[in-house]
Amino acid sequence: MNELDVKLGFSNLVFSDLINSRDSINLNIVLKLQNVLGVELITKEEIVEACSHYCDYSWNKAVEDIQ
Repeated sequence: MNELDVKLGFSNLVFSDLINSRDSINLNIVLKLQNVLGVELITKEEIVEACSHYCDYSWNKAVEDIQ
């Protein structure tokens, strides 16, 4: 394993699989990549906004299902 593999906590093969063959990627992995690579992929504000929109959607969907 190289230094990047060690910092990320998974091998280059796993990294390639996560990046190239998924429709989505786990937020924890994105945050780890951000930290290790020193790049900004997403901000805290964007995460909070996305979660808020998802909560609104879930709430509205539940209310619709009850009616």
